[in-house]
Amino acid sequence: EPFSEKLESITQPKCSFRHTSISPESTLHRHAVQSALATASWDKTIRVWDPATGSLMTTLNGHTKGVFSCHFHPAATSNIVCSASEDETVRIWDTRMQGNKPMRTLVGGHEDAVCCCRWSPDGRLIASGGADHRISVWDAREGKVISQLREHSD
Repeated sequence: EPFSEKLESITQPKCSFRHTSISPESTLHRHAVQSALATASWDKTIRVWDPATGSLMTTLNGHTKGVFSCHFHPAATSNIVCSASEDETVRIWDTRMQGNKPMRTLVGGHEDAVCCCRWSPDGRLIASGGADHRISVWDAREGKVISQLREHSD
């Protein structure tokens, strides 16, 4: 079955997917998979899938409002995902861990919904964009904003 058809078969009732990210390579719950697919949803979750089979691998709960964006860490064997939410936070998750405990919650970089997030190529920084017209650049290890851009007005 072609990859695109398998992606079409991944559905969840009453779930509006907002963003997806495919890892370069991953190991989830002792199952080696060439890549994993993470989806950000309005139901406050990030779900991680095996794109080869369409099987749900894990669900990450913890945001208090809808999740707009998620992105895998750029390391080739990474299981780490960042997510951006309407709850004004960016969270960092280990996809091998079940449940609702992120590795780190980044707060204070936005005063409104966080609409997107992305790792830097070296995996040390996360850039997030918010409805407050700010771009925040975070030190992922320290969990602190190291710079902000405030020139966007639309």
